[in-house]
Amino acid sequence: MDISIVITTHNSEKYIKKCLDEIVKQKENHNIEVLIVDDGSKDDTVKICQEYSNKYNYIQIITHDNAGVSLSRNIGVRHSRVEVDYVY
Repeated sequence: MDISIVITTHNSEKYIKKCLDEIVKQKENHNIEVLIVDDGSKDDTVKICQEYSNKYNYIQIITHDNAGVSLSRNIGVRHSRVEVDYVY
C-alpha cells in the first residue's frame, strides 16, 4: 500500500525533527511519500525540513506565504502521487 503523509508546518522548529524522525522510522516497513507544506514560517522550520528532504528522497518540502492550514493541506493533497481516499 502506498501512503502519502502531508505535514503542514508554521514556525514548528521545536517539534518538526521529532515528527520527521518518527516518520523515517516507519519508512522501513511502508512505501510512503512525505509532503511537508510550510505556511510561511519565520523560524528555522524550513531549514530543518530541507535537511531531511536532502537526505531522504521520499520527503518533499513545499513553501508558500502564510495563508492558513486549510490551504496548506490542500496544496499537499494536490501534490500527492497517491490517490487520496481519506484526509485527516
